[in-house]
Amino acid sequence: MVRKIAPAAALLLVLGAPVCADTGTTAANFLQMDLGARSVGMAGAFTAVADDAEALFHNPAGLALIDRRQLALDYISAPQDVSYQHAVYAHPLGQAWTAALGLNYMTTGAIERLDTAGNSIGNYNGTGLTAEFALARELGRGFKLGAGVKMVRETLDDRQAQAQAFDAGFLYDYESLRLGTALKDTGTKMRLGSDSLPLPQTFTFGASYRVLEGFLLSAEGRKVYGEKLSGAFGGELRLNGADTCDYIAFRLGYKARAAGESEGSSITGGFGVKILGRYIVDLAFLPYGDIGNLAVVSLTMMFGAPRPRAL
Repeated sequence: MVRKIAPAAALLLVLGAPVCADTGTTAANFLQMDLGARSVGMAGAFTAVADDAEALFHNPAGLALIDRRQLALDYISAPQDVSYQHAVYAHPLGQAWTAALGLNYMTTGAIERLDTAGNSIGNYNGTGLTAEFALARELGRGFKLGAGVKMVRETLDDRQAQAQAFDAGFLYDYESLRLGTALKDTGTKMRLGSDSLPLPQTFTFGASYRVLEGFLLSAEGRKVYGEKLSGAFGGELRLNGADTCDYIAFRLGYKARAAGESEGSSITGGFGVKILGRYIVDLAFLPYGDIGNLAVVSLTMMFGAPRPRAL
């Protein structure tokens, strides 16, 4: 499908994905796209959950919670023919360290170029790419720290921009309570054409609480550069499976949107299943009214034996 869109609107579409807010104040807003069907199903309230390879995106400190090598693959189909592909590999190192490498690629699909009179003069595409490396460490007494560096690149037609950024995160566990905070996408400005804009620096903070063995609740606050504070709440219920099925999970979330955010349902949901002790498939779906729907499919694979932990 080829979309008709004016050049100025196309610039905003690539600089800010159609499901993000306030696209005119920051560049590379595709960085704000929530990754991982588990997180999407919980409305993105994941800063204080972050216990799998997707922690690279949400809170790098959570990588320290991983006991086995993990490979996570995501595919996101977003409104207006925008799609995302995301891959993360996390590798425990010894008793306390974990390293992770992630790639994220966005494409807008074909966009029809229009001149000032509204006449068609061809098609072009917009893309976004990030590559990130992170390290996390278990400090003991429930404390975990993580940090990552990333390269960010955007293209729009024959124009290209690049920036470097870093992420940092913190987690603290106390019995069934986990507290977390993260600072993401702090870096250099991006220049695309005549525009020079900062990255969407984001500060998140949250808490999660395991009410029962299979029942988790989470809450999160989020402050993006140039935007108002927003919040999210999520829950996950895991039911034990049988035979080759380890568990089935059901998720629900609520987004407390800041003023100016694009339209979309405030209620999110999803489910997942773990089989054979090493494969997890997660799905999430989010309607965006007349502009389309967002669907996420995630596959996580675990390898090797659990690493030894310090006593």
